[in-house]
Amino acid sequence: MLKNYIISAFRSTVKNKLHSSLNIFGLATGMAGALLILQYVMFETSYNDFHENRDDIYRISYSKEKGGVESFNTVLTYTGVGPLMVEQFPEVVDYVRMRPASLITSRSSLSSSR
Repeated sequence: MLKNYIISAFRSTVKNKLHSSLNIFGLATGMAGALLILQYVMFETSYNDFHENRDDIYRISYSKEKGGVESFNTVLTYTGVGPLMVEQFPEVVDYVRMRPASLITSRSSLSSSR
């Protein structure tokens, strides 16, 4: 019975080449897209898995609201937030400041003194 289904599918594929090739291309494109999305989600959900205390790592964000609507959202906070949180909340053990590489590296041009 399965052999008959395979033979029928093969004959239909040979008979309708354009239709079959479009279906196969669509299936391959959908599967590739699904695999890329799966890989992206797996990467985004596992970036702290290497750390032994991964359940105790948090990220502070800063957002503003105007009229009940969020108008501004960023992860850049003021420099006093870390020490203040250690002082005010006993659950906070330590903090670290992270900066984008563009803020650390200098973009100024070097000139010769000659």
